[in-house]
Amino acid sequence: MMDAKKTSFPDEQFDTVVAYNAIGHFADDLKEILVESLRVMKDTGRVIFISTFKMDLPIILSDLQDMGKGFGLSSELIQQNPFLVGIIKKP
Repeated sequence: MMDAKKTSFPDEQFDTVVAYNAIGHFADDLKEILVESLRVMKDTGRVIFISTFKMDLPIILSDLQDMGKGFGLSSELIQQNPFLVGIIKKP
């Protein structure tokens, strides 16, 4: 078991980092988790947050998008009921 804010994975290890129905549970640590996800993600990779929970929607729609922009990252939202998908990529 690892802490999502500080994993033991090497830098640029993964093409994709996915969090499914979890973002509402770690909203207070979102910035640290996003930074760690970007560290372990390859330059051509992406971080994907998928949710069907109503509690996750405002976090994906505002906090995650704003944070991605603040880091100079590109972001995309895909809504297809019941899913909301937030995708963060390095530019």
